[in-house]
Amino acid sequence: MKHLNIFVLLGMMLTAVLSLQAQTDLALTPTIRHRRGALGIGYGLCYGGLGFNGDYNFTDDIAVSGSIGTFGYVGGYELGLKYYFLKFDARVRPKLSVWYGVNGIVYANPQGMTKVMEAHQGFTVGAGGELMFGSRRRHGVDFDILYIVYTTQNKRIEELESQGYPQFGKSIPILVSLGYRYAF
Repeated sequence: MKHLNIFVLLGMMLTAVLSLQAQTDLALTPTIRHRRGALGIGYGLCYGGLGFNGDYNFTDDIAVSGSIGTFGYVGGYELGLKYYFLKFDARVRPKLSVWYGVNGIVYANPQGMTKVMEAHQGFTVGAGGELMFGSRRRHGVDFDILYIVYTTQNKRIEELESQGYPQFGKSIPILVSLGYRYAF
């Protein structure tokens, strides 16, 4: 059932992206054609753990983003929307973002009990920026500080503790993401 929900959500987002792109291609074409999108590699929620990220710019200020990677114990993915401030070709561009995907992990291996390694999904919001460099500003570094708004991890931890698992440490809902970007 969980995988079905993910596939339905991905299908809906893909359908929305394709229909928006087909209807608004001319109106939403970025002013700098060589910056139609970006690919990145890095670590953090915006990269699905240690992984890869790709952006598609709808306008100079709005980009849809997706990532896939690993958090070590489990795989990670993220789907997001970014809003950039300042000019499209600025060296430093602050941004706000919203994400849905893996934002929590439950790992437990107590003596005499079943080992648990699970990824948990939810919504996360972030603030950060990009620092672009090079003569054509195609290379850059992006960074984000993220806040977990909702995750299924908390409910699962309560279930496991009620089943006799040792108490889990409470983590803070703040995450950091850092990576390299190549704009195309």
